[in-house]
Amino acid sequence: EYLRWVYYREAQLDNDSLAMNLLPFADEHLEDELKKKCMRYLMTHTKSENIYRNLDFAHEQNNTDLQDWCMIFLTTNTNLQNVSELIKYLDRQHNPEFANEDLKLREQAISVVTDG
Repeated sequence: EYLRWVYYREAQLDNDSLAMNLLPFADEHLEDELKKKCMRYLMTHTKSENIYRNLDFAHEQNNTDLQDWCMIFLTTNTNLQNVSELIKYLDRQHNPEFANEDLKLREQAISVVTDG
């Protein structure tokens, strides 16, 4: 798909892994259209099953737009199972700066669990 983009300015995104592989390439080579296409794919295909993988990827790539999108997804899709998974995920983070960013979200999650 890299070469297809370089030569034909088109890329067939049909899975998260491909979008995640192309996004750093787009960033590195200042390919704004490809970056938008990858971001759009990841955002529109975010679901409970891949949210934490997307969030890890966003954090590794220092992609604040995708991080913000993931946080919006998490806060708007709260149920007991999702909140429980969120707390486990936040507890696994070893980066204090990242954990501090999510302190408010952690407090909201705990509140949902204890009130619900």
